[in-house]
Amino acid sequence: MERFEWSLRVASAQRDRATVFARKHSFEVGVPVSFDTEYDRLTALEYVLGAFGADLVLGLQRSCRLRRLKVDTVEAVVHGELDNPAVYLGVVGEEGRPGLSRASLRVYVDTVEDESKVQDAWTEALRLSPLADTLRGSVSLELVCKVSI
Repeated sequence: MERFEWSLRVASAQRDRATVFARKHSFEVGVPVSFDTEYDRLTALEYVLGAFGADLVLGLQRSCRLRRLKVDTVEAVVHGELDNPAVYLGVVGEEGRPGLSRASLRVYVDTVEDESKVQDAWTEALRLSPLADTLRGSVSLELVCKVSI
């Protein structure tokens, strides 16, 4: 298969926000990380964690569809933790990394299908996930799929 490269453009004309242009779409991103629960933009970190959740939710749906498993809903709760937030804040004397050290993702599947078949689809979704594969090398991951009938 031929190699494919994605190309996006990111521009910032305003303080604390950037606009990402991808194909014919665009979206705004706030600061890399915010500890203010009232901050009015999605942060870059939240986009990464959200994209990770979407990757696995949609990957599981696809895997179930290819196996002809009927799934009503798939939902994920994603948590992320920085190695040392104080490093990001520039606190003098702090050590460690400003990056993610841990991410957990718990997927909930509502289906009438046999749980073992859904778990097989989950294993396949994990194997084919570009973001899980990328993060696996640098972040401690806890990835769980819960099936409710």
